[in-house]
Amino acid sequence: MLRGALALIAATGWAQLIAVLSLPILLRLYSDSDFGSAAIFGGLLTPLGVLATGQFHLAIATSAERRDAVAAAALSVLTTCVGSLACLVLVGPGWEYVERWGSLGALGGGRWALPVSLLAVGLASALQQWTYRDGRYRQDATARVTDSTATVLARAAFGSVEVFRATGLILGSAVGFVLRALLLALASRSLFGAVAAVRPGELRRAARVHRRYPAYTMGAQLLDAAVWTAPIWLLAGAARPDEIGQYWVANTLVLAPLTLLGAPLQQMLPSRLAGPSRMSGVEIAGVFKLLLTAAFALALSGAVGGVSLVPFLLGDGWRPGAEYVSVLFPGYALWLVAGPARALYWAGRRQRTDIAFQMGLSLSRIAALAVGLAWGDLHDALVLLSVTTGVVLAVQASHALMSVPWFGRGNWQSVGGTAGCFLILAAIVAGLSLAGAGWAPIALAFAGSGLLMLSSVRALLRQRRPGGELHA
Repeated sequence: MLRGALALIAATGWAQLIAVLSLPILLRLYSDSDFGSAAIFGGLLTPLGVLATGQFHLAIATSAERRDAVAAAALSVLTTCVGSLACLVLVGPGWEYVERWGSLGALGGGRWALPVSLLAVGLASALQQWTYRDGRYRQDATARVTDSTATVLARAAFGSVEVFRATGLILGSAVGFVLRALLLALASRSLFGAVAAVRPGELRRAARVHRRYPAYTMGAQLLDAAVWTAPIWLLAGAARPDEIGQYWVANTLVLAPLTLLGAPLQQMLPSRLAGPSRMSGVEIAGVFKLLLTAAFALALSGAVGGVSLVPFLLGDGWRPGAEYVSVLFPGYALWLVAGPARALYWAGRRQRTDIAFQMGLSLSRIAALAVGLAWGDLHDALVLLSVTTGVVLAVQASHALMSVPWFGRGNWQSVGGTAGCFLILAAIVAGLSLAGAGWAPIALAFAGSGLLMLSSVRALLRQRRPGGELHA
C-alpha cells in the first residue's frame, strides 16, 4: 500500500515537473493565443467529462462486492461511449451555435479532439479505479508518467510543424490521454469480458449504490470542476485568446507545486482520520502547521519573486503573465492547507458540508472575476480572484478543523500562533519588497518559514510519550 502510494506521488510529481520544465520550449513554439485555445479545450473537456461519465467510475472502488464493482465499470463505460457520441454531434453540426460564445471559436479544428479525448479520459478513469481496487497502483503510476511525457513530446513535435501549430497543444493532450487509456486497458484485459456479461438490472443497482455517496454524484463533481474551469469559461466570453493563454500558463506555474504537495495528502489523510488508529489532535495540528509553513513560503516567494523569476525562466516577453503569477500565488497557496482539510469532512461523514463549501468557492470565484472584469482589466480581475480564493479557502480550512471534536483548544492556539508569526513576517517582507530590497524578501520568507517549520516539528516530537504515542 505504502509503495503504491509513493509511486503515485512520484508519478504526480513527474507530471507537474515536466509540465513546468517544458514551458520555456513550448512558449517559443506556440503563441499566447495557442495557449488560450488549449485552455478553452481543457475548460470544455473537464465538465463534459463529468457529464459524459456520470462519475459512475467512482463507485468501482467503493462497491463492497466485486460483482457490483464490475457493474459500476460497465455503467461508466456505457455512459462514456454515449457521451462521446453526443460530443461528436456538438463539435459537428452543433458547433455553429457553440462558437458564438466569445473566444470558443478559437478552438478551430482542435474541437475534433474533444470526443476522442472524452472517450479516452472516461475509459482511463474507470480502468484507473479498477487498478486501485486491486491494489495495482504502480500500473496507474506508469500510465501517468507515460501520459505526461507523451503529451510534452507530442506538443513539441506538433509545434515544429507549421500546419499543426495552431492545434498542436490540443492534439498533444489527446495523444497523452489515448496512450494512458491504452496502457490501463492492457493492464486490465480481464475486466472487459466481465463487463460484457453485465445485465441491465445490475446496471440499475450500481447506479443506486453510487447515489449513497453525495460527494461522488455528478452535481458535486461538477462543482469541483467549476472551481478551476469556471474562470476559463468566463474569460472565454470576456477576454482575448492571448490573455486567456497567459492566465492558463500562470495558473499552471502556480498550481504545480501546490498539487504536488497537497493532492497526495488529501488522498491519504482520510484513512488516518477515522477508526481506532486515528490521528490525535496534536498530530493534526502538527500536520497543518507544516502545511501552513509551506503555504506561507510559496505565497511570499511567488508574490515577490514572480515578476523577476518568471521572465528569467520563460523569456523577457512574458512579463504580463509574470504579473499574473505574482497576484495568483498568495491566494492560491492556501489551497495547500484547505485541500487536505477537506479530508476532515470525509472522515467525519460530512460530505454535504464539503459540497456546500465547494459551491461557495465556485460561485465566489466566478463573482470575483466577473466584478473585476467589469470594473478593470484582467490584472485587476485576477487580484480580486486571488484575494477571494484565499479568504474562502482560509474559512474552509478553519471550519474543517473546528469539525474535529478531539482537536482541542490548545491545538487551536498552537496553529493560531503559527499563523500569527506568519502575518508578522509577511508584513516585514512586504515592507522590504516595497522598499526595493530585491531578493532579500524572498530569502527572509524562506528563512522564517524554515525556522517555523523546525519549531513545528520540535513541538510535535515533544508530545511523544515514552511508549511512542502522542497525547493531546
